[in-house]
Amino acid sequence: MISKNKHYRGNFLLVLMVVFALIALGSTAFIFLKQEKNIGNKIYPNVYLDNQNFGLKSKDEIVDFYKKKSSELKNTTVTVFYTNEPVATYSAQTLGIKYDGKTTAERAYLIGRSTNLPSKYFQKFLSIFNLKRFDFESQIEYDNTELKDFLALSEDKYNLPAKNALFKFEREKVVEFRKESDGLKIKSNQFLPDFDKIVMSFKTEVSNKKVVLNSEVIKPEIKLSDINEYGIEEFIAEGKSDYTHSIPQRVHNLTLAASKFNGVLIPKGKVLSFNDAVGDISSLTGYQPAYVIKEGKTV
Repeated sequence: MISKNKHYRGNFLLVLMVVFALIALGSTAFIFLKQEKNIGNKIYPNVYLDNQNFGLKSKDEIVDFYKKKSSELKNTTVTVFYTNEPVATYSAQTLGIKYDGKTTAERAYLIGRSTNLPSKYFQKFLSIFNLKRFDFESQIEYDNTELKDFLALSEDKYNLPAKNALFKFEREKVVEFRKESDGLKIKSNQFLPDFDKIVMSFKTEVSNKKVVLNSEVIKPEIKLSDINEYGIEEFIAEGKSDYTHSIPQRVHNLTLAASKFNGVLIPKGKVLSFNDAVGDISSLTGYQPAYVIKEGKTV
């Protein structure tokens, strides 16, 4: 008798559990279908755009929302700086800076509407029963054609090739000499991504922005110290004069004398002899009669 009672009690509990399960399943299905009907062509619940809940909003409402946000950008500017100086300024209207509301709305709308059937109903279930939050970030779009033109002009204006050193020694004279010099190159590949980041920062703060056009130093392949055995490593000084107000004969004589010095290599620890470098000064060596400056006067 006791055994039969236990058997009946066990069956009763099993039936009760099945009934509760069916009720729960039915309630879930009822809520699900009711919510589905309420949603219609609207965004599913728990869909967030830029951390704002757009559940049960229409695509048109999202587009209108981002149109309004785009209008807040129309008076802003982005100024480009190079070596701490402003070199260009672009307005939001010039570049067409605006939120891409249509794409953002479409991404939000696709939650619960996947072409993959299991994925679609799984998203619906998670959304309707508040089991998952779906987050999306809006995007700001703009036309960068003018920026590319600006970069091309900047490269022509600021880019400088590095120059290798020159040193050639013949017949006890330096016949070719040039100290190496660094070049400069605009970081064009970095500028557009940097500009993108600045534009995206409008999402958190609507204000005029600044972006830096960076450059890098290009080192020469050949240094002066690498191509001579005399320990010459740098260019020290240079003297120039055009002798504008001198008579032609004096200009001739000075040019001839200067040519005697050009390329003379002075060994370390030695003294330059002016007389030895210039040599004989006479008509036989090509000099012409001309006045000289003595004690501040021409004679």
